[in-house]
Amino acid sequence: MTRATRVDWFPPGTGVTTPVPGDFILVRGTHWISRAVRLLQWLRRAPARRPALADGWSHAALVTGSRGRIVEVVYGRPYASHIGKYRDLGYHYVRVDASRQQRLAAVRFAEARAARPGLWPLHHCSSLVAQALAAGGAEFPRAPRGMHPGDLGWLYGARGKAGASRPSRGPAPALPTWSEDTTPR
Repeated sequence: MTRATRVDWFPPGTGVTTPVPGDFILVRGTHWISRAVRLLQWLRRAPARRPALADGWSHAALVTGSRGRIVEVVYGRPYASHIGKYRDLGYHYVRVDASRQQRLAAVRFAEARAARPGLWPLHHCSSLVAQALAAGGAEFPRAPRGMHPGDLGWLYGARGKAGASRPSRGPAPALPTWSEDTTPR
């Protein structure tokens, strides 16, 4: 089963010291596009879930290297970058409960997209993260291609704009699960 074993908040000026490939980050950006993403997420959610989206994540990226390499989508194209670029914004680091093989499959999926971005249909950041996790066997309540940063935060139990590091509060409704028969592709 996939769930966040721990969700850590790293305020501006700090960052994760031991990133693990297969984990992901959620960022609340300040650019006008980030504000538009937050508004659209809020509008598309049922009123009962709108307070949960008040955390306002506008970006997600998959950790693909133990030295901070990430794969993210910016302006519709996947590319490799470094987690340190978000040090000034702060972010939630979601530690995913997954096997080594599941993590490897997710990382391979994301890295393949970053290696040849022109070959893949347009993505948005959180759909790439969700599709990579699904390649490792995660199951979502709807198509991974339609996931948004707020959906990932909700499903993996990330709560709160800022605060001390804490273990996940347990599964949220419709928590994704890893398929038992998953093998790396």
